[in-house]
Amino acid sequence: METKIEIYGSGTNRSTRVIWTADELGLDYKLIATEELIADPELRSLHPQGKIPSAKVGDLMLFESVSICEYFCDFHPNSRLLGESGSADRAIHTQWTSFGQSEIEAYLWHNFQLDRSSQGANSFPNVRDINRGMTLSGLNAINTHLENSEYIGGSLFTLTDIVVGWTLNWARRRGLTEDFTAIDAYLGKLFLRPSCSLAR
Repeated sequence: METKIEIYGSGTNRSTRVIWTADELGLDYKLIATEELIADPELRSLHPQGKIPSAKVGDLMLFESVSICEYFCDFHPNSRLLGESGSADRAIHTQWTSFGQSEIEAYLWHNFQLDRSSQGANSFPNVRDINRGMTLSGLNAINTHLENSEYIGGSLFTLTDIVVGWTLNWARRRGLTEDFTAIDAYLGKLFLRPSCSLAR
């Protein structure tokens, strides 16, 4: 991909997925990450809510981390980070990324928002407990899977590991993976990758 690439993102949020994918693919890109990023009028034109990550690839404007990462990979099929459309590998990728986002990430995000609520996290103890329980259920399923699989999609590192690995690392940083030894061992492998940008 020789098209000009600009990535809008910063910090340890989902921007990490896009930056890590670009680095794994060896893409030449410009990272736009400033303190004023959220107020940037150009970012508003990229994302309907003015959020990050967003990206410009030539004249194409994209938002949502998974869609950006998949688009990068589709232009580098020889990288083996993502199976071709219609392949079993692609279906497995979609399966696990969807699972990670719906069964783990959604509940982590909800509790994160409750923590930031002006009413205070203690105003929602029942909801927080439900979210935590659902997160642990999702983590347990992935931990069981990783007991018999080197990576999420099988024996090779793929984009699935960047997407789901970010979510699992968020759960680890929230202190939720202590009882899931397979997940912790898996994250240890991801941390060793030269391009890994997960927050330690």
